[in-house]
Amino acid sequence: MGKKGFKFLLILLVLFFLFGFTTYAHATPASQEEPSTGVKVADLILIRPIGVVVSAVSTGFCVITMPLAFIVGIGEESSRVLVETPWKFTSSRPLGNFKYYNDGKQVKWISD
Repeated sequence: MGKKGFKFLLILLVLFFLFGFTTYAHATPASQEEPSTGVKVADLILIRPIGVVVSAVSTGFCVITMPLAFIVGIGEESSRVLVETPWKFTSSRPLGNFKYYNDGKQVKWISD
């Protein structure tokens, strides 16, 4: 990936984090409203691929820091935050739905 590709990916990640969390705070419950086709397409084409990249990077970071995390006593929590949560958000929720997983449980953000 060249400098332009990296710069484009970085801009997309910044936009996702800026607008993704603000729209989450104002979203209506999933049981009341079906996501629009545009949101589903954006999720499929933009959010899911970014989620795969972020999940892979955070998993790699978790593997690198795992020995220190276990020494400190936060190994399980760090693996949940750095591995389980990103992969679950990327692959275990209905298309276009940012509030609930497929099993009906609510999406938990790190601050929750």
